[in-house]
Amino acid sequence: MKKFIPLFFALLAATGLVHADDQGNLLPVDQAFRVEATAPDRQTVQFKFTIADDYYLYRGRIKTKSADTATVLGALDLPAGEKKHDEFLGDVEVYHHGFTATQHLAMPASAARAVIELHYQGCHQVDPKICFPPQKKILTVPLPSASA
Repeated sequence: MKKFIPLFFALLAATGLVHADDQGNLLPVDQAFRVEATAPDRQTVQFKFTIADDYYLYRGRIKTKSADTATVLGALDLPAGEKKHDEFLGDVEVYHHGFTATQHLAMPASAARAVIELHYQGCHQVDPKICFPPQKKILTVPLPSASA
C-alpha cells in the first residue's frame, strides 16, 4: 500500500491536477466558495452560494443534515446545474458564479434557530486544476418569530 501513495501523487502531477509550486495562487476554500444562510420564514432556509471565478461546485456533493434535535429537515431544493463530463466522476452537474438552494424544514414554535450541517465540494478549473477536500460547515440560522 505504501508503494502506491507516491505513485498516486506522481499520476496526479502528470495529469496536471496538482502542481505543488502553483498552489499559492489558489484562494482559501472559504473565499472560493462563500455561503450565507437566511430563513425567510420558519419553514425554509436559503443558502446563497457565491463562487469565485475559475472555481465550481459539484451539485451532487451538496448535502444537508440536522445538527440539533429541534431542526427537522425536509427536501433540499437545488437548481439545475451546468452539465459537465468529469474525467474522474463521469457526467456531473456543476455550478459556477453562484446560486441559491432552499432547505425545507419543520421547527417547533419555541425554536429560535435552525442548526444545519452543510456539506459541499468544489474544484479549481484552471491550472493548478485541483479539487478541495469535501467541506463541512455547521450553520446556525436565526428564525423569524412564530406567529400567535
